[in-house]
Amino acid sequence: MFNDRDFEVFEDPTLAGRMGGIKSEIDPKFEAIAPLISDWLGASATHIAQHLRRHKNPPMNTWIAFNEQFRGYKMTPHLMLGFWDDRLFVWLACLAEASQRQWLASQLETQLPELATLDAAFQVSGNHMAKASAPLTLANSEVVLARYRQIKQADFWWAGSGFVVSQSFKMRAHSKPNCIKRSARSNHFMRSFKVASRKASVNWLLTA
Repeated sequence: MFNDRDFEVFEDPTLAGRMGGIKSEIDPKFEAIAPLISDWLGASATHIAQHLRRHKNPPMNTWIAFNEQFRGYKMTPHLMLGFWDDRLFVWLACLAEASQRQWLASQLETQLPELATLDAAFQVSGNHMAKASAPLTLANSEVVLARYRQIKQADFWWAGSGFVVSQSFKMRAHSKPNCIKRSARSNHFMRSFKVASRKASVNWLLTA
């Protein structure tokens, strides 16, 4: 399904060119894979990034988000599948725009010890618009969560690092729950992510 041509979209330096590539190359694949991921997560709503506020600079990344709110995803915890120019990412995210942030942070705090036991491929970050992240340890998670509580613009998200592109990139969709495959490591990542989003009670428990 996903291939090297999808990443070539980000080589176009113009807003019109890159947006055209996203709409023609990437978005149709998001639409195709959305039912598989929605069924696996039990999510009722999908949201493909529209980049409507982009009037000059081309988007650095693009994504599809999954949650239970048809009106939007930024106000609730959600899972995001998307592209940077060099990687395919999967994030479980609570953004700065989330409603009831202090209550949400309290719920997240109870999950940190369990989340910290996940596979070493997982990362944590406080900025969903930057590639930089840190290993998902309890100490790192506590730092990011403290920042999320204190700084209005901060995010809280965690993800795996198993999809960074280094050479030829080939992926294909399957009907099984671990519907994204690249290697044994990425397969394990997707299984672990299912643990993060369900067993750790983060799935849709945190939705107000």
